[in-house]
Amino acid sequence: MRDYFALVDAETRFLRTKLAVSRLHSRLLEARNMRGWKNYLRNIFTVSRTLAMLEREVRDIQTSLLVLIEAAHQRKLTEDIREGQETTDGVLQPHYSLRARVRGQLAAPDYEVQF
Repeated sequence: MRDYFALVDAETRFLRTKLAVSRLHSRLLEARNMRGWKNYLRNIFTVSRTLAMLEREVRDIQTSLLVLIEAAHQRKLTEDIREGQETTDGVLQPHYSLRARVRGQLAAPDYEVQF
């Protein structure tokens, strides 16, 4: 459940980032018609800062998703190890019990030897 909420949060952040990219794209399209180098430079600096911010956000979302994927992978490995251990315990337990009984019988015979 916790992973589901984290996944939904990552999806929401990604959608917000896509919206910001769309707005930036609109701003760039509008910049084509801008007059004057001062307005153009101001717009380019704003676009550059926005791109850097969006790049950091996408990198952060990617890291969050990779952590979620790795946590799920670790849970799966832990479950596989547990299942494997249960299987080997189930198969080997009767074998070890039988050996212990045989050893116990050999160590303590039912008859006494007299010299």
